[in-house]
Amino acid sequence: MLGTAVELATKELEKLATREKLVLKAIAEGANTWSSVRRYIEEKQGTTIPKSTLTRLIKRLEKLSLIQDYKFLDPVYQQAAKNYEYTPPSTPNPYNTILSHYLSAPPTLCSGVFQFQLQLHENTLSAELKAAVGTRPAPNKRS
Repeated sequence: MLGTAVELATKELEKLATREKLVLKAIAEGANTWSSVRRYIEEKQGTTIPKSTLTRLIKRLEKLSLIQDYKFLDPVYQQAAKNYEYTPPSTPNPYNTILSHYLSAPPTLCSGVFQFQLQLHENTLSAELKAAVGTRPAPNKRS
């Protein structure tokens, strides 16, 4: 009977956003402070999570009566959250996408807008990507 209840809880948790499920998983695995939940999510996702975002997520889960003070209100949902398996998204890194478009486009097709986007992201590009961009000739400017 408990297995059926956990299955139903798992289906309910599937409706939540990925970060909400990660918050629940962190708490299910013993994270009992705001900073330990944040550390868990950042390790799993490989990115930082803004403080306000995490606070909002926790408040929402409390409003849904799933957790209170970093504890589950229902052990069935705790078990369902423990069973959640996070899979990182398979979408490409947007900086690599911008760079690949830039490198594959003929110089005359590189617009000023695209160059502006590339300049905006330049600070986050790795040294290797910067070197690749540096080897590309500048597009011809039309008068």
